[in-house]
Amino acid sequence: MIDWTITAGNVLTIITLAIGALAAFFSLRGRLDLTQSKAREAFDIAKMARDELQRFQIDVTKHYIRSEALEKIEAAAIVRETRILTTLETLGERIDRLVDRMDRGSLPRRRSNSSQT
Repeated sequence: MIDWTITAGNVLTIITLAIGALAAFFSLRGRLDLTQSKAREAFDIAKMARDELQRFQIDVTKHYIRSEALEKIEAAAIVRETRILTTLETLGERIDRLVDRMDRGSLPRRRSNSSQT
């Protein structure tokens, strides 16, 4: 048979177990709160890092677009410069030929637009 009588030792054991359970509960709850606050802090840091990364990506994209546009502008300027130099060289050659003809005394005659009858 089971003896259901409650003695002072049994009461102290129950009280000790209850106090221990409450202490364990509050200790775990405090650790849980601390862990949750650290998790929130880590989440906030992650959000800030994500935002910073997005701003950095936008800055890199702007810089890349500027670099690409600058390269296109430089390439176009080089093409124009090459055309100008070619034209100047051609003009210089024509002037040289004209000076040579003037030195030889054989200037080309200008044709008159009016017809002689």
